[in-house]
Amino acid sequence: MQPDHPDTRARVRSATARLAAIAVLAVSCTSQPCRAEIQVTAYIPQFLGTAVSIVDTGGNTVVGTQPAENIPYGVTVTPDGRVAYVTNINSSSVTVIDAATNTVTGTIAIGGAPYGIVASPDGKFAYVVNASDNAVSIIDTGTNAIVGAAIPVGAAPVGIALTPDGGLAYVTNFADNTVSVIDTTTNSVIGSPIPVGLGPRGVAVSADGRFVYVTNQLNNSVSVIDANHTVVASIGVGIQPSGIAMAPDGRFALVANSLSNTVSVIDTATNIVTATIPVGTNPYGIAVTPDGRFAYVTNQISNDVLVIDISTNTVVGSPIAIPNQPIAFGSFIGPNVIVPAGGPLSVSSDAALAARGFQQFMNFNGGTLLVTGSLNSSRSISLLAQGGTIDTNGFDSVFSGPIVGTGALTKLGDGTLSLTGTSSYSGGTTVGGGTLRVGADTNLGDPDGALTLDGGTLQLGASFDLAGTRGLTIGSGGGTIDTNGFDTVISQGIAGTGALDKTGAGSLILNGINSYGGMTTATDGTLGVGDVNHPAASLLGSVTIGSDGTLAGHGTVSGDVANLSGGTTAPGGSIGTLSIGGDYTQGPSSRMSIEVSPGGASQLAVSGTAGLDGQLVLVFDPGVYTSRQYTIVSAGLVSGTFSSVAGDIAQGYDFNPSLEYLTNAVNLTIDPVLIEPANDTVFTALSTVALQGAHHSNFTLFDHLADRQLGTGSDNIQTAIASALPSQLALGDNVADVGGLVAQLPDAMTRMGGWFRALGQFTTLDGSGGVPGFDAQSGGFLAGLDRALTENVTSGIAVGYAHTNLDEHGGSDATMETPRVALYGSASLGIVTLDATVGYAHDFIDADRPIDGTGETASSSHGGDEATGAFQLSSAIPLDRVTVTPRAGLSYVHLFEGSFTETGAGGSDLDVSNKDADSMRPFVGLTAARPFVTEDGVILTPTLDITYSHEVMDASPSNTVEVGGGRFKVDGLTPSRDQVAVGAGFSAEMNEQLALYADYHVIPPTGNLFAQAVSIGFRYRF
Repeated sequence: MQPDHPDTRARVRSATARLAAIAVLAVSCTSQPCRAEIQVTAYIPQFLGTAVSIVDTGGNTVVGTQPAENIPYGVTVTPDGRVAYVTNINSSSVTVIDAATNTVTGTIAIGGAPYGIVASPDGKFAYVVNASDNAVSIIDTGTNAIVGAAIPVGAAPVGIALTPDGGLAYVTNFADNTVSVIDTTTNSVIGSPIPVGLGPRGVAVSADGRFVYVTNQLNNSVSVIDANHTVVASIGVGIQPSGIAMAPDGRFALVANSLSNTVSVIDTATNIVTATIPVGTNPYGIAVTPDGRFAYVTNQISNDVLVIDISTNTVVGSPIAIPNQPIAFGSFIGPNVIVPAGGPLSVSSDAALAARGFQQFMNFNGGTLLVTGSLNSSRSISLLAQGGTIDTNGFDSVFSGPIVGTGALTKLGDGTLSLTGTSSYSGGTTVGGGTLRVGADTNLGDPDGALTLDGGTLQLGASFDLAGTRGLTIGSGGGTIDTNGFDTVISQGIAGTGALDKTGAGSLILNGINSYGGMTTATDGTLGVGDVNHPAASLLGSVTIGSDGTLAGHGTVSGDVANLSGGTTAPGGSIGTLSIGGDYTQGPSSRMSIEVSPGGASQLAVSGTAGLDGQLVLVFDPGVYTSRQYTIVSAGLVSGTFSSVAGDIAQGYDFNPSLEYLTNAVNLTIDPVLIEPANDTVFTALSTVALQGAHHSNFTLFDHLADRQLGTGSDNIQTAIASALPSQLALGDNVADVGGLVAQLPDAMTRMGGWFRALGQFTTLDGSGGVPGFDAQSGGFLAGLDRALTENVTSGIAVGYAHTNLDEHGGSDATMETPRVALYGSASLGIVTLDATVGYAHDFIDADRPIDGTGETASSSHGGDEATGAFQLSSAIPLDRVTVTPRAGLSYVHLFEGSFTETGAGGSDLDVSNKDADSMRPFVGLTAARPFVTEDGVILTPTLDITYSHEVMDASPSNTVEVGGGRFKVDGLTPSRDQVAVGAGFSAEMNEQLALYADYHVIPPTGNLFAQAVSIGFRYRF
């Protein structure tokens, strides 16, 4: 029977070469039924039956039928196993089938006469060719809506295939005898149509994306197109080739020859037909299973599907009967899906997944993946309606791809499963064994997805907060949250019946109303019940504190608290009250930590009995203390006493603390003391770094002007270079005449030039007088535009940016972001050149200051403004072949920083006042340059320089802070007043337009400062 021709609707209606079937294939198949833990479904339309048959290829039997519309033809299945799409030619529609349940869920109206269809590798889009519209439409598979305008292609398009990366789509144009190429990033046709054979229909792309194979139905051939979109081979096959499929490894292409009743096997390495396999009557569609072991051929007239063993090129098993002319055009076999039947799927590596036919996606519909080795995979995971289970089975595994779908994820077995991809699955997560490690809430999918711990551990891989909409439950098997050195806040309440164990360094703050019924154990790190903004937070049950654990918070523990193993109870965390609804018991090796400030102290409020023993640790915030009394414990009954009292008196402060034990309270009395804040010099260190960076920017602009003069700028310097040499410059044995180069300079000077310099600075300042030193690293750039206004005057504008990291030796750290702008210029005054610059910069500063004793961190953000100005006088002196340039000048910086207040450390947060700082450094220096000219006309100029500068102002960046009713001066470090910088550089003037630069400078550690600076850049004249 003659296959359909897409030229007209009449021929479409009379066509009888269409296949519709659906098959379920297990990857571990032989010629017998497949193993049931992997399911593969193929969707094959009944061309004259307006239906789609479903075949379980595990037993190669039809298991169901779903309705389609008039003349179903093309098929594709999304790689994530969610959806199968079937085109209906005469209905101008696409039938949507839920691949998890194999039921029709909708119909999409599409352009005229839809034939071929293909899903993108990420499963987000399906591309449909519309034969009567000569166009390609795009379906958003998330909404099943048409997106964007149809893409015009050639006449009567039929087939379509995508490259493995989804970047290009190839469309066969039956009436034009061409192939159109679509760039899917722009959804537009690129290049000219590619001429192929007569009546191109089927199309397939090799696994590496380098070659495209096209069946030419009207001249019995297959065209091979390379990556340059050139036909490189034409392969003779059977009569009227229609469908074509590529083996997953790309070694073979299989072609269904409709009127020869055969399948041709093409060796893609040689493009030679190596086998011809007899099949049924009028074979039309062909597809290969994901593992590449079997091909399924739809036979339109004999009404069946045959299975070919690709390893032997023979038909195996019995025909699968399909009524009403099965025809299936396209990739009608779906991806692997892990299902519960047959038990878990055991794999030891990602390579084992590939061998079983898993491609970009690993799809689950109720099945279990049993890990038998350390499995690291970047594949995406698709969780269909019944979800999926990963049993790590004592091994550690990392899945870095995203997880999508509506199903739930369950983690079982010992070992750690690390999820690092950004995921959207909405079915929730259950940790039933071992450890699930995540570094962000997005690793757990949709923020509305539930998280259940039932015998397993959630481990943090970074500091983050769980989404407030994510429901949390502790199952009867209990659960563990291992903060693993990081911090997290859970704002919603945790429900359930089990117990919670908090392990690992770092903090877990529970800010919700927690109703889970089991015991809570603070084994390691800090467990906080409510931060300062959530005093209503509560735990329903009792708490046990481990030897390395701390219980803190501003909320309420409804049950008892037992601190018997050497742990710490720290009411508040910052100053505040922790309430206990039952009894509190502290053992002899345990501690209670109370934070005290001039205005108040933390308190433990116990409704029952407070049984005291062990140590009381007093942590004093800075400020001005008066003699006063604080209640640190209140209880229905106080029993026992603290065995010892320790206070924060490392700086020599002595509060002479005394305790009064009453029936229902413990009171603390102290003497008046003034405590200065600690670790506060980070702010003055930042000022020092800002001043240093501003001076460096001034000198960088002078370096640019010097390079411009030595390379492509001021003509008096260029003339000096030329006159210093006897009209020729030598480099080795190569000699070049530079007279012509110098002669061109006056014309070149009128052009505008752009330049760019990447900058790096590394600074170490030693501490002294109790003020810690610091290390700072800065990276950024300066870039500008300039031009010669006259023969003797050049001006320009520069912009720049720098990022600075500062690590103070006392433990504080900070970052500074600095955008800047500057005007600069140069004027030749006879034998002397004057360079000058003025500029402005703004500093965005963030700092973190650790607080000893409480473990808290005081954080701040504030801004600073820099005003800069500098000038220098220089004169180029030709000495034989070397140009020596003495120079002298001055660099000035004014820095203003606004006031700000720290947060995060309660009574230790500082109010920092605004301040001004000035630095003025006169300098003298000497530069030596020796230019060389290659035979290609490239001017190479190495330079050496030395600069001495002296600070003439009081540049000590002191500051004032307020805390606890006191005002305190904070001293800073002043870099050495006398500084000597030495450096070397290199410039290469490549041609009249382009010059390249690089240099290195160092201030040796002769004083308290050791600094290095590097830069690399270019200049281009327009």
